[in-house]
Amino acid sequence: MKWVLVGVGGVLLSAFVFRQVHHLQKKEQVMLEQSTTADTGFHSATAWEQARQAHAESGNNRLSREVKDFEHKSKAYRSPATATSVIVKVYNQGVFNGFLLIERHNPPYGKALPGGFVEYGESIEQTAVREMKEECGVIITQLEQFRVYSSPNRDPRLHVIDIVQVARIDDITPEAGTDASKVMIYAEENIPWKEMTFDHAKILEDYLKWEKSHPVP
Repeated sequence: MKWVLVGVGGVLLSAFVFRQVHHLQKKEQVMLEQSTTADTGFHSATAWEQARQAHAESGNNRLSREVKDFEHKSKAYRSPATATSVIVKVYNQGVFNGFLLIERHNPPYGKALPGGFVEYGESIEQTAVREMKEECGVIITQLEQFRVYSSPNRDPRLHVIDIVQVARIDDITPEAGTDASKVMIYAEENIPWKEMTFDHAKILEDYLKWEKSHPVP
């Protein structure tokens, strides 16, 4: 009987100690949570909830970080500019009159094919239509892509990739606009090759060679 009482007493004592330890641990956890909330400024009740909130905010900002990363790489790794030039064939009452050239108003000076830089959000075709209207007062509706010229030194200002297109205008009188002092129409035999800037003389020569080898029926 004595040993039974001793055993029961030991069990009760162990249970009491366990309850006290558990109570102290719970109290410490609450104090830790309150301390963490006060230090961090979070409104969550536990550190786990704080971590979940931080993860959610990180996810929401992922796209912003990707954009910033792209901008950083764009500054570190330079890309060529993109432009388009238009070979414009001018017709009057169905008769071919010649090619449209402009006299550049800004440096580099000289005669050139109409065209310009592609703006952000534009297609190549939209750029060609806009530049033709701005420089020559002409609205073009049909375009065909010719070739791409990408030599790093083709433009003395910077590396420019030029996507060349071909257009036709009928019974329209071009007028000089922005970036053009004059607009001129030259028959093939009168093209001022040595006065042309950039690599536009080569572009037009290449097109004439191509056109002779691909006659239009």
